[in-house]
Amino acid sequence: MTTRRRWRRSLRASRGLAAFGITAATLVAVAAAGGAYDVAVRQELAMLVWAALAAGLLSGVLPRARLTAAVRWAAVGLGLLLALTAASLTWTESAERTVPEIARILHVVGILLLVALAVDKSTVVPVLGGGLTAGAIVCGLALASRLVPGAFPSQHSSGVFSPSRLSYPLGYYNAVAAWSTLTIALALCLSAHMERTWTRAAALAVAPLAGLVLFLTYSRAGIVGAACAVMLTVVVARNRWTALAHAILAAAATAPVILLAREHRSIADATGTAGADLVAATLAAAMAVCAALAASSWSHRLDSSRVRNRYLQLGAICAIVLVAAATLPGLADRAWTSFTAPKEATSGDPVQRLGDLGGNRDEIWAAAIDAFEAHPLRGTGAGTFEFWFNRNGGETSLKDAHSLLLEPLAELGILGPIGVIVFLSALLTGGWRRLRSAPASVEAGAGAAGVVTIVVFTLHAGVDWTWECTAVTALAVVAATAAASGTSEFRRPAALGPRLAGTAAALGVVALMVPGISSQLLLRDSRAAAAAGDMALALRKADAAAGAEPWSSTPLVQRALVLEQLGRLRQARATMAAAASREPTNWRHPYIAARIEAELGSAERALAQLERARRLRPLGRFLQPPRAESAPGSP
Repeated sequence: MTTRRRWRRSLRASRGLAAFGITAATLVAVAAAGGAYDVAVRQELAMLVWAALAAGLLSGVLPRARLTAAVRWAAVGLGLLLALTAASLTWTESAERTVPEIARILHVVGILLLVALAVDKSTVVPVLGGGLTAGAIVCGLALASRLVPGAFPSQHSSGVFSPSRLSYPLGYYNAVAAWSTLTIALALCLSAHMERTWTRAAALAVAPLAGLVLFLTYSRAGIVGAACAVMLTVVVARNRWTALAHAILAAAATAPVILLAREHRSIADATGTAGADLVAATLAAAMAVCAALAASSWSHRLDSSRVRNRYLQLGAICAIVLVAAATLPGLADRAWTSFTAPKEATSGDPVQRLGDLGGNRDEIWAAAIDAFEAHPLRGTGAGTFEFWFNRNGGETSLKDAHSLLLEPLAELGILGPIGVIVFLSALLTGGWRRLRSAPASVEAGAGAAGVVTIVVFTLHAGVDWTWECTAVTALAVVAATAAASGTSEFRRPAALGPRLAGTAAALGVVALMVPGISSQLLLRDSRAAAAAGDMALALRKADAAAGAEPWSSTPLVQRALVLEQLGRLRQARATMAAAASREPTNWRHPYIAARIEAELGSAERALAQLERARRLRPLGRFLQPPRAESAPGSP
């Protein structure tokens, strides 16, 4: 081997190692920050993504590869969604809610472009390996928070969700379930296609860990997503028999661990640590078994197995169709009945909910469809579904329509979900093309990983608001974009003119994130100062927050509350009126104004404000007028 060839191989290995490490470290950091659901954290991360793009373009490090057709179409879909969201500022019910949605889409665009421009043919698999490693680390943190809770004093828990359902570190059990499902998908796809034995072993060893974490979330969407990931991996994998064998092995190894965790109620219910050592030891054994068997010679020998007899293939397809035709109608009918039935109180066993589809999704999704029918062309404005839901009979307190397709339909009209569909379909198509055209098994595994991860993500995001957990979205977009791009080797730096234009655009996006971050941080400083009793500082911070985001009402509400505490009630009244003018359909503003009017001694105006709040949220329990009671002895 010549010196030049050795140097090239060493350079390629170092690039792969860097891609692996950067991907893993970044995804773990995002997940550890509560999944970056918090708006300030999310926009800070968006700033970093676009700053990295600007630095890469300016220095000539980027682009390393041309954008593929799939990535370009994905960008078109996001561009349509971004244009609609920005246009909705002209009719939105709350600019404060719409602007962060613009920032959210720009964040996803930044991730898409950064991965697509940074990944070349030699770094696709390392990026996917980094995603799987991040998935394993986060699942390990989640499980450790259940087995050794004392080591995790702050678990990003909102207090809204049941503590028995594993939510750390993403702050939401369904988000943890989605993360675990994506990890399982990556583990199965990579373990069935990697060339080196140790990489297969390491990939499959992750599956029992992710499976146990998924179980402890007690997520119905997670169970369906995992089943979908397994079946789809077996269907699309080039090494189909290997994938099937690995799936069966992983399921067989995970089942005893789940049964053991369920048997120890303190672990299953998050009430203690009794049995934690035994569960951890059993999990370690299950992971070791998966690693050992995936590393054995039979795993590689299965790669070349094919069912070449067309009659057997046709018979298998017919059998699957017949079984589906016989079972699916009945299952669908029972599922629909359970889905639309009133939610019933369940026993203390959280596993019982896995067999019941009851909840309030039917109410939420029906409200989203009603919003679309009322405003079919433009919707209510990005981020404002909550206001529509409140004033049209929604009793539940929520912010989102719990569906990545129905929420844009309600908030942006008919074109909203089209942008989402184009984006997801483009990444799916890119992964499929790589899968079908890949000359080597490892590249086919990358394509399969892209296909399965985007389908699993779409399933979860279609029935919940997990796309707002930035960590879950980032994991799916990174994996799918890497699979859909990186089809060429390293290319020379692009011309200076386009790179400068791209740098300027990236820096412009960075500047767009500054007002939202500044306002949020100042607002939190104001609240902290008020809690500490320093009202003068609280007022100055609230004024600064309002100046940073002049279109937002929340800083004005904070200012009014501080003025109320200072006894400057007339100023507080005027400030609340200004807040209400920026969000006229938010019931909280007249509700607070009613209290201020009462303190001013204006009973009539207080009742009028309270009645307005009641109209904006007619089923709010604490807004209901008191019922007249009958006198003793009266009918």
